[in-house]
Amino acid sequence: MNMREQLIQSVDIFPIQISISTVACGRFVKEFSMEEGYVFDHPIIDFRVRSRELKHPIINEYQILNFGWLNKQEIDAVKHQAIRIYDFLSGLFAGIGIRLVECRLEFGRVFNGEEFMVMLADEISPDNCRLWNMSNNEKLGAEMIATDPEKAIKSYQAIAELLKDKTYS
Repeated sequence: MNMREQLIQSVDIFPIQISISTVACGRFVKEFSMEEGYVFDHPIIDFRVRSRELKHPIINEYQILNFGWLNKQEIDAVKHQAIRIYDFLSGLFAGIGIRLVECRLEFGRVFNGEEFMVMLADEISPDNCRLWNMSNNEKLGAEMIATDPEKAIKSYQAIAELLKDKTYS
């Protein structure tokens, strides 16, 4: 609401995650033998089941509808908001020399007093974004956790500093 206050609402979290990719990485390299770094003409939106036990399998819109998890309007709202959020984040990160390659978002249903509406319901951080340095395609943040946790932590701190400097300049 302002720099010192926030509105907290009860959210019915959808049982799906939305993954948006604009550059081939991760599954596209493994499953489709694509060259890492290939830039897609259009963002690719994947829906995934929110389940670590099941390893977040990909699910399509018809399955989501048939399982009764979301209705058609909610799916459309999730896709629309996800693209808007991705576009905003892409610009934000580009302004500090970082390419947003992919991000995972979670949404939910909130009652605003009159009707239910779809709302982003999880944090946005380097944990759920694939970030690459624009000048050399060095992987930043979460992608480094498995190979070099110390470097990943330093990367998170560097990203935070760059964002802080941009915000207050």
